[in-house]
Amino acid sequence: MIDFRDKPKGYEPGIYEMPFEQYRAIPALNSSKLKELRRTPAHFKAALEAPEKPPTAVQQKAFNKGTAFDTLLLRGKPHLDAQVAIDLEINKNKKEYKEFKAEAEAAGKMILSQEDYQACFKMLDASLKKYQWKKIFASAGHPHRILIWKDEATGLWCKAELDFLTEDGTLVDLKTTADAGFWFFSRNARRLGYVNQGAFYLSGLTAVTGYYHSDFLIAAIEVDPPYESHIFRPSAQQMYEAEDQNKERMRTLVTCYNRDEWPGYLDCIIDLDSGQYEQEYEEDFDSNF
Repeated sequence: MIDFRDKPKGYEPGIYEMPFEQYRAIPALNSSKLKELRRTPAHFKAALEAPEKPPTAVQQKAFNKGTAFDTLLLRGKPHLDAQVAIDLEINKNKKEYKEFKAEAEAAGKMILSQEDYQACFKMLDASLKKYQWKKIFASAGHPHRILIWKDEATGLWCKAELDFLTEDGTLVDLKTTADAGFWFFSRNARRLGYVNQGAFYLSGLTAVTGYYHSDFLIAAIEVDPPYESHIFRPSAQQMYEAEDQNKERMRTLVTCYNRDEWPGYLDCIIDLDSGQYEQEYEEDFDSNF
C-alpha cells in the first residue's frame, strides 16, 4: 500500500506544469483520497488498495465535456483542438471506429461528440457574458498548475491540481454541473466536499509559496442550455471548519500508518433516528483515534 509519508521520487515541493496523466501517477495524497477518511480509515485503505474502476461510458462522456470546457476557457481553442478527437458517427463495433479510437488513445486525446464540442463554445459564450466570469477568466492568471508539498504537521506528501490561480492569488475551481442554482449546488458542494477540496489546495499554496492564501472561489456552470452559471465564495467559517477537518483526517491517517491499524465503524448499536450510539464503549477504545 502507498505510504504518503514517503517522498515522491523525482519531485521537490513546488509548482509545476505537467500532463494530467503524469500528475495522476505521483504517489502523493490528494483531496479525493483524503475525502475517503470522511467515513473511516477502513474505507480509506480499501479505496487505496482497490484496483481503479474504469468510468462508465456516461461518466466518461460527462468528464470529457467538463475537461473540454475547462481547456477552452482557460487555454483557448488551439489547446482544445490539440486535445480532442471528434467522435465518428458510425457503429462502434466497426473496424474503422476501433482504429479511430485506438489512434485517439495513443495520441492521448479525449473523444468528444460533435454536439458536446459545439456545446463547449456555447458554454464559453454564455459564461463570459457574466461580468464576474469575464473579470476573472479574461484577465491574466495561471491555469492548470500542479502543487507538490510536504505537510509539516504530519509529514505527509501531498499534491493538488489547481484549475486557475489569478494574479492576485485567488484560487478558482471550475465545476460543470446539471444545476448551478444555489439550493442544488450548495447541497452538492457539501456532499462532494468542495470546500474541503479548496481548503486543501490553499494549504498547499501556502506551504509552497510561503505566503498565506485564503481566497477561494467555485465557478459553476451548467452543461445544458441555457448554460447558466454562478460563482460561489465559501464563507470564512466554512473554510476554517474544512481546514480543521482536513487536518484531523491527516492526523488520523498518520496514526493509522504508525499503528498499522485501519478501523471501521464502532461496534455499537446506533439509533436510526438520531444517529447516536445507544451503548457505551470502553473509554480506552480508540479505533477512531
